[in-house]
Amino acid sequence: MKNVRRLDKPPSLDKHGENWTEQLLKEIDKVRGHISKVPESSFIKYNTDDVKSTLYNMYDALCCYCEERVGVVEYANIEHRKPKRKFPGSTYEWDNMHLSCTTCNTQKGDKYNKKYPILDAVLDNPIEEHLEYKVSDSDGVYLSWKTKRGETTVEDTDLNRPRLKEQRSYVCARVLQVILAIKRAPHSSRARRAKANLLIQSKGRYGSMIRYFMKQNNV
Repeated sequence: MKNVRRLDKPPSLDKHGENWTEQLLKEIDKVRGHISKVPESSFIKYNTDDVKSTLYNMYDALCCYCEERVGVVEYANIEHRKPKRKFPGSTYEWDNMHLSCTTCNTQKGDKYNKKYPILDAVLDNPIEEHLEYKVSDSDGVYLSWKTKRGETTVEDTDLNRPRLKEQRSYVCARVLQVILAIKRAPHSSRARRAKANLLIQSKGRYGSMIRYFMKQNNV
């Protein structure tokens, strides 16, 4: 999980968000608070091209939780950190919207820990105060936590599912090889190019892990 900067509110939300929220709350009131009776269509008016494109740009088309690329082999999801049906008043709040892959979004579902809420990639900066990476011979590269909120995030989105650990381990092995080569001749032109390349990679898939191991190795 990595930190990002929230972009300006998309025009459709800026123009219609308050009205959509008002309409939704009225519908909930009509069914006397039985949110399950409110049709899903009332909860997804935010699913507009400008909202999706802004979130894609904000997260560089990476899942806000696992940092895997979205929209290539599966649909991207507009993730609500505070679940819509538990916090309907926050359904159309821009600050509550993030980009996630289908798997993380499905794993999280409607879970929300009020005492130790899931981390916010925008507000909880630096995220490294809550999460760290560890390497195990038997378990590969897994995401560990330093705080209860970090634990909530890892557990609620299943950030140590086997496929993720496998992919992290593959990337980590290559990164550590490059780091070792850099440390052998830190002042060479080859080392400078290798470090520059790692910094570029750290902006993509599993970027927080790449930066973590660079920092751990003083590169």
